[in-house]
Amino acid sequence: MGTGSIVKTDLYAIHNIVQNTMMSYSKELFIETLRKEFSKDSYYHYVRDVWGHPNTPDLTDVPIEAGLHDDITSRLFIGEAFRYDMKFFPAILVRSGGFKYVPISMSRNEGLVKYKAVRILDGYGNEKIFSTPSHFALAGAWEGNVSIDILAGDIKARDDLAEIVSAIINITNFKSMENAGVVVKPTTLGTPSEADDYKDKIYKISISCDVRTEWAQNIPIDSMVEAISFCIDFGSLVNPTPVLAPGLEIRTTIELIDMIQNM
Repeated sequence: MGTGSIVKTDLYAIHNIVQNTMMSYSKELFIETLRKEFSKDSYYHYVRDVWGHPNTPDLTDVPIEAGLHDDITSRLFIGEAFRYDMKFFPAILVRSGGFKYVPISMSRNEGLVKYKAVRILDGYGNEKIFSTPSHFALAGAWEGNVSIDILAGDIKARDDLAEIVSAIINITNFKSMENAGVVVKPTTLGTPSEADDYKDKIYKISISCDVRTEWAQNIPIDSMVEAISFCIDFGSLVNPTPVLAPGLEIRTTIELIDMIQNM
């Protein structure tokens, strides 16, 4: 499941920021999760057009069952806001609220070091894997709010969609959203309301989701010197199954800076 969250900037690469999932990413993840789930449904069936937007064509003279067993039209709109001046009901509109920075420690995990595995293989087939420091890993968190407005032409559809959306976010997709970097905290359903839209009534309800996301910065370690001690055992190179010579070994120490300079 992709969110299309692409940031057009060089600053993340310049400052070694490897994760910064906050306002835009959280909103897009909610939208894409809801679209993915409702695309499986037969009654509230979500369909994309050729451009990836909700397929909401002119419904003049279109059968009332359109979209139930085909992809002629989406049976609900899911997005950040209505495109152009068109309105399509029922609709699920997702918007980002405010966010605040929440430090996870006073030092922002300044002392945390990430290691990488280095595999060394000599000409005799001896192999050894060493763990060497690669990055200082700084981290923090963001906490904020994502609001979901549900608009429908009747009370039953509004109430049903409020329950379905709550189940999608808090039950069926909680773990997948957590794995994608957004944790959904307590969810609150607002008071149902209604408004006039020309001659029709529009029934509304809002779902407020508190979320927690993270940022991470991996600063490369270029000047770290670490001594690596390893032992190479020599055996018979003639036998198909080499027999190691007992007690024969070579011990040496190589500094990491020398390995880097020789690359």
